[in-house]
Amino acid sequence: MKNIILMIFLLLLSVLNITAQEAWGPPMSRSDSLRAEIQEKIDLLLQDSSRVLHTTEIDREKNDEFRGINDFTDPYNTLSNCILFDVIPKQFADSLNVQGNYYIGVYKNNDILWLSQPYYEEVQLDGDFFGTLDLNNDGLVEILHYWNWTSLYGEEEMYHLNIISWDGNLGTFINDGGLETRLLTEGYYEIVDLNSDGYYEIIADTMNYYSGSDTLEIGKVTFCWNGNTYSTCEDSLGYSTFRNSPWWPFSRANNFEAKVNIRVNKESDMFKYQLQIQNLPPSKQNIRNTYFQYELDSIFYVLPIGSDYNITKLANYDIIGFTITQDSLQLLPGESIIYIYKNKNLPKITNCYLQAPCNWIEHPSNDISTYGLEYDRNVIKNSVKKKIIAPAKLPDQFMYIDFLDTLKTYADSSYSFGWIKDEQTKDKYNNYFNTAKTYLEQGDSSTARAELQKVLTDCNIDSATVLTSEAYALLYFNTEYLVNKLPEGEPGLPVKLEDSQGNLLQGGSLQYYDAGWKDAIDNGDGTFTVQTEKSTVSLKMTYAGGSQQKDNVTVGADTAVFQTSDVTVKLLSSSNTLLDSGFVQYYAGGWQDFGALVNGVAHKELLSKNYTFKMKYAGSEKNHVQNLDTNTTVTFHTVNAEVQLRDSQGNLLPGGFAKYYASGWKDFGEAVNGIAHKELLSRAYTFKIQYGGADMNHVQNLDTNTTVVFNTINVKAELRDSQGNLLDGGTVEYYASGWKDFGEATNGTASKELLPREYTFKMNYGGLNTTKDQDVSANNTVTFNTTLTTVKVKDNQNQPVENAEVLYYGGSWRQIGFTVNGEVTKELLARSITFKAKKDNKEK
Repeated sequence: MKNIILMIFLLLLSVLNITAQEAWGPPMSRSDSLRAEIQEKIDLLLQDSSRVLHTTEIDREKNDEFRGINDFTDPYNTLSNCILFDVIPKQFADSLNVQGNYYIGVYKNNDILWLSQPYYEEVQLDGDFFGTLDLNNDGLVEILHYWNWTSLYGEEEMYHLNIISWDGNLGTFINDGGLETRLLTEGYYEIVDLNSDGYYEIIADTMNYYSGSDTLEIGKVTFCWNGNTYSTCEDSLGYSTFRNSPWWPFSRANNFEAKVNIRVNKESDMFKYQLQIQNLPPSKQNIRNTYFQYELDSIFYVLPIGSDYNITKLANYDIIGFTITQDSLQLLPGESIIYIYKNKNLPKITNCYLQAPCNWIEHPSNDISTYGLEYDRNVIKNSVKKKIIAPAKLPDQFMYIDFLDTLKTYADSSYSFGWIKDEQTKDKYNNYFNTAKTYLEQGDSSTARAELQKVLTDCNIDSATVLTSEAYALLYFNTEYLVNKLPEGEPGLPVKLEDSQGNLLQGGSLQYYDAGWKDAIDNGDGTFTVQTEKSTVSLKMTYAGGSQQKDNVTVGADTAVFQTSDVTVKLLSSSNTLLDSGFVQYYAGGWQDFGALVNGVAHKELLSKNYTFKMKYAGSEKNHVQNLDTNTTVTFHTVNAEVQLRDSQGNLLPGGFAKYYASGWKDFGEAVNGIAHKELLSRAYTFKIQYGGADMNHVQNLDTNTTVVFNTINVKAELRDSQGNLLDGGTVEYYASGWKDFGEATNGTASKELLPREYTFKMNYGGLNTTKDQDVSANNTVTFNTTLTTVKVKDNQNQPVENAEVLYYGGSWRQIGFTVNGEVTKELLARSITFKAKKDNKEK
């Protein structure tokens, strides 16, 4: 009985192709099993004495909790189910230094997916794979591998790094013959994005021994991506080969693009400064620190508040900083932050310094006593510098003429910084300042005041177009301060501007006719003074771009009054309900903002006259002319626009999505049950329907027809053999914003409703596919054909081989059949195909 059991056991061992000794021996580890499995493939492929040394199973390594240099990732899923392996000469065990061929490869699904070209090395028994990641941000994962080796001609131990770019099927070496360096630490490389440009640098500790002397240099070597390969470099921060060379001790903190904007408002006797920092989308780094130069200690901080922000002063400069302490709040590209503070002093031009997170890498002298000074210098040297405005000290002794010169400097600087948009506007303000200076030098403060009032008036007008908030704050608040300092002039004809409720209205400008139109004195509060020797004058009041004139006004103590009207603009839908979200403009010497609709209505005080009004709604606009002397209510209407999607039979077709073009493409809505509705201003639009991944445009004027109709056509795709007969079993796809299913070619034909335009169609048949471009608006039948393919199998004597199994590769190996008279045929799609023949367990 025991003999029978033993015989059965030995028979099982024979079937499993293992020996009794192996069966009773210790179990193989997983790595040993993988090595043995790959070794079998290597023996068949290379047919030499090469040996598989290391294996690394990616799916296991990437889920390991250990992180650091040995960081295995698969960011693009191109290494799934893959095992990395390296190959050495088999005589390796007999000698530490073996001359032979070395390989690196990728193994997957019981097959060698890729094997490198052989290369010559002098290698010791050490080295391994130590990482997979996208080093150079090119959308491909890099495989990192190193060999430890000793030169045959010296005692120096070397480490040789291989970097292979992997696309899922093919590996490409992207370092110049490997990165060779004499290292202090075994196999140690530091991988870090030094300058935050999206490309990793590789830094290694190194030693360089000069033969024939006792000279030994210790330092660092840096390898950078140059667009094609990794090679030695000196990066932008000044890293050099050896540690005793000077280099900047801080990491780069200015690799980003930023926009800075500041607004200043007056609240009682205080100025409220609102500083906005934007990190623009092309940036490579986050923004953490904001510094600006100042002249005052009395700054009252309003925002941000809390432990997530620090406010610091640099000891060596008059610089104050806002530092974000919580990493998650740092400004990512595309984000912004606002700092608000208050101060009693006037705005001036100063510098702003922005920094990304900045690390102290290493002090060259290791002297910590100079840390503070170097840190402060780093703010200025290693930052993005911008011009802003901040509170300024006023001079101890105020001089009118000197202050006017300062205002001219502000105008010139604002133009050079782009805060004043054009040279004509800059010259206009400088002319005001020069004229006021001339009057002040003549002792005529009243006329100088009137000239400076023009600055205040124009600042309010120009702030909507050609003045930024920075230029407005510099010119308006500093000029206002000067006007308030000037002595009062002699009284004349008083004039005031009132709103519809009788309240004084600021922002107007007044002229009077005295041998030509002249500017009256603007007192800055809605009142004006006309100084003239005439007994009667003509007055012209301008407000918000509109003008009104009064003639034969008696000059005296009585006040002349100009009064505006409360103008109402409404937007009504097709069902006469008020619509919100519109914006109104009117034309008065140029398009002026009337205001945004609130609950469908906007109001503005205007002098009565004839205006052209413009309604902006849902990206579109429409004009309307109205005389406010007859009616102060202006009404706009929308229409109920309808977009329909119908199939080739005229039936409504769900699933479409409509857009329309109005200052860019905007959503019209989903065609639920084939129809979408939207309220729009009546005018001509370009409409777009999106269906089945494709789109189509149509231009229509809603003034004549509010219904826009799109139609699909019935597209047919067919598969025919080489004789023109319809073939079953094919599946069809079409490309429209990605490959989409068209359907299965039942009885050789598939059909689908599509928009009439050009598409790329794909026929899948027998594991193969082929594509075809066709405009279905011209021909709605797309035909694919197979070709009768004949495969011939011959032996070494060029004689036909009978009963050979023939296969072709179509996603997997598929059988065509067995040869008769050395041939076998099959209908296949016409394309490049890999064929394989088997006979007596041999392949070709």
